[in-house]
Amino acid sequence: MNREGFRSSGFDGTYIYSASSNTGTSTVEPRCSQACGCGSDYPADTGTTEMLKEHARGLDIEENVVFTGQRSDVALLLAACDVFSLPSFEEPFGLVFAEAMAMKRPVVALTNGGTPEVVEHGKCGLLSPPGDIDALAANLLRLLGDPALRAEFGEYGRSRVEQHFTPQRMASDFAALYARMLE
Repeated sequence: MNREGFRSSGFDGTYIYSASSNTGTSTVEPRCSQACGCGSDYPADTGTTEMLKEHARGLDIEENVVFTGQRSDVALLLAACDVFSLPSFEEPFGLVFAEAMAMKRPVVALTNGGTPEVVEHGKCGLLSPPGDIDALAANLLRLLGDPALRAEFGEYGRSRVEQHFTPQRMASDFAALYARMLE
């Protein structure tokens, strides 16, 4: 799916790609009803997608929300969005954040697990405390309303990934760790 694919479904606005359904994000949707969300039923067969579809219908925003199901073309989805959001309650490292940042997408997430180690608040994304839905919504709306800030965060995020999250950097870090262990 690309931006034109989103537009052909009748939506022409700012796009949010949210990769998880087990996040409590349905409470944000009324405040971000101009956004298009995408995702899948994860874990599979939990009924979460149907629950979120029903919630979107109840909020009368179902035409602004696209449920893509399981996808293997995440890079295309990231390229089509303006903001990447994964307000997961448990995210041990956050490789998906680095993937979004590599695509120059600003991130909106929660300050838990390894997320703050990947996403620098105020530089490549906006973080809010777990459970603070008002702060999460405010962060989404701030980025949705500020294309220049999205671009600034996107550029910084890309440079951060290039500096800190490359295979070469990780191999170098492991080699240094092993060398210290053998001393």
